[in-house]
Amino acid sequence: MYNLVDADLSKVAADINECSGLLVGSPTLLCDALPQIYTLLASVNPVIHKGLPASCFGSYGWSGEALKNINERFKQLKLNVVSEPLGIVFKPSEDESEKAFNFGYDFAKKVLN
Repeated sequence: MYNLVDADLSKVAADINECSGLLVGSPTLLCDALPQIYTLLASVNPVIHKGLPASCFGSYGWSGEALKNINERFKQLKLNVVSEPLGIVFKPSEDESEKAFNFGYDFAKKVLN
């Protein structure tokens, strides 16, 4: 797991070459994902990474464009989107926190099977 705000993106990109799945989280800010998400996704190659299981999650205040945009980019990169994005409005409740845990657990099961 990396915090892309302060991570070495070249290290993260190298690790993507070795990973079994890609799960990306971003809040929606100014109607889009954080810029670091797109910088990282620019290193994903649709030939090399085609079929890599992927999904995304995040928080938003109104409409959640970040999740829609990340998910669409996954499809453009020919990644295998294994689940619809998980969006949480503002701060998660206890139920939403449990839903987020289950989302991550289900993603891991899909990647490992």
